[in-house]
Amino acid sequence: MRSTWIWGPAGVLVAGFAFVACNQLPTMSLASSTVATGDEVVVHFDRPISGKASNLYWMTLTPVATPEDSTTGKFVVDHGKTTVGIPTSGPGNFEVRLYDQYPSKEHHLIGRVPVSVTERTVGPSTRR
Repeated sequence: MRSTWIWGPAGVLVAGFAFVACNQLPTMSLASSTVATGDEVVVHFDRPISGKASNLYWMTLTPVATPEDSTTGKFVVDHGKTTVGIPTSGPGNFEVRLYDQYPSKEHHLIGRVPVSVTERTVGPSTRR
């Protein structure tokens, strides 16, 4: 945060504050863009999740074609997190979606990353 001094009404010196780089949105990346059914999609953030009660971050793992305003499967990301694991339940093409400004905005999408969930393969049989 940077302070700036300006002359206000009635010749009073006033301190104004400019928030510089304090409110940058987190970006996310995946440990792997392909995971097997039953494994977790591991999401990394470039900085710890911050915010306050009036600006929470939440996420969802949702099929690609799901509308942006869907809240199915949403969970709030705890403050301070730099990594989150999201369980998978079935194969398909999904997106990890990150939203902010909750609860003032129900669904303010700020990031999405595609992920492919594949069927779990079973190794060859070891019959004798």
